[in-house]
Amino acid sequence: MNSMSVEGIRTQLEIYPSVTVNEFDSCLELIKGVLDPQEIVEWAQYGLDLARQTPRSWEVTIEYCRVSKAVLRFLPFESVILWANKGLELTKLSPLLAGAFFRSSPKVIPVVRANYITRWADLGGGLFDGTWRSSNLAVKFFDVSPKIIRHFPPWELERLCALIGSVARRSHDTAM
Repeated sequence: MNSMSVEGIRTQLEIYPSVTVNEFDSCLELIKGVLDPQEIVEWAQYGLDLARQTPRSWEVTIEYCRVSKAVLRFLPFESVILWANKGLELTKLSPLLAGAFFRSSPKVIPVVRANYITRWADLGGGLFDGTWRSSNLAVKFFDVSPKIIRHFPPWELERLCALIGSVARRSHDTAM
């Protein structure tokens, strides 16, 4: 990951629709009192790296910025970086998955242990096989996660995802 100044990162984000920079600026103001300057640069660099993945992944950067302050209330910075990295991995698979992952994060993270967040991301990403139907299924998984994750211990959620994945191999519609 390249390291540049926050101002340099902001300048790079200006090539994307203006809402991207607006969300970045809004979040930046909120996190200045929470993170030290080097952490802010690292957080900002993830935002830029997310935007650079695909022609529409700037939308993922918007979601990342919108939820970062809420996530920072529950996680130490080291875990925030793991969370951001999982979002980056999901963006490489599909920006739709990453957007759903980030949107659901503020409601999921408070009810799971920090070390389970990456597993949760892997479970959702594991439902994606490159098709639009599997993308819809994985997005649905992230969308409903805040409702179901508090009722399932991690091992049962993993079993549920294995079952959903097995059903999806025959019919994504049935799995949904």
